[in-house]
Amino acid sequence: MFKVQQQQQQQAPNPRPVVLR
Repeated sequence: MFKVQQQQQQQAPNPRPVVLR
């Protein structure tokens, strides 16, 4: 699951990673 989160961040650099959580 951690890998998926890291990949999503790279695909679309969001200024707030908290939104993904």
